[in-house]
Amino acid sequence: MSQPKRGIGAYHPDQGPGSGLARGKNYLLAIGIDKYLHFPQLNNAVRDAETFAALLQERYQFDVRNTEVLFNEQATERQLIFKLRDMARLVTPEDNLIIYFSGHGAFDDVLNEGYWIPVDAERDAIEDFVPN
Repeated sequence: MSQPKRGIGAYHPDQGPGSGLARGKNYLLAIGIDKYLHFPQLNNAVRDAETFAALLQERYQFDVRNTEVLFNEQATERQLIFKLRDMARLVTPEDNLIIYFSGHGAFDDVLNEGYWIPVDAERDAIEDFVPN
């Protein structure tokens, strides 16, 4: 029995049921932050997240009803945690989930862990960052 094709180019939207593709729903959480309160402003983070979401909806069967977006002032630490927990409750093992973050990030050498920086995070306040 041959192994399913994996990696870039493996997915073909025209393949129907029985083709070996997952039968679950596709979910997207897209986060883009340009207008930080305490960090340097960015220019293309929101546009990149919008473009990525549009691409998935137009070419890869990501239903707009299963797409959540947080842009700029919406992307607080509280909202990021809420949306991640909401997605964890919603998505089943048969589903696909992509989380796209475009904004500032940080890496903690002590814990060897990366973080997303929410719009309302204070500078040098790692407790305000969201571990990824």
